[in-house]
Amino acid sequence: MSRIPDLAAALERFLERVEPYDTAPGDGPVATVQVAGLRADLTAYTARALAAALDAYTDPADRGRCASCGSRRLDTSLTCYDCGAVGGIFGATLAARAEHIRSWGASPPS
Repeated sequence: MSRIPDLAAALERFLERVEPYDTAPGDGPVATVQVAGLRADLTAYTARALAAALDAYTDPADRGRCASCGSRRLDTSLTCYDCGAVGGIFGATLAARAEHIRSWGASPPS
């Protein structure tokens, strides 16, 4: 199933929500967006609203940046797909525990 018709429908729904608040709809289009069979002429107001909506979007998979390598590819446990480092409080706890175990040397203290 193609996602393009869903994109066109989403754009239509967006414009339906935004256009009633356009105080100068007769000023004419400043931009045109075409998706599949939908051609939408955007006024300055609707163009600004669309740009703001796109800028405000955060991908559900966005979990920030890896503190170790800077990659943006973190899984749900904040493990970096690129370098394997574990981030967040869980990662800090693991790192502290690993350092504690390393400090034992060859054998744990008795």
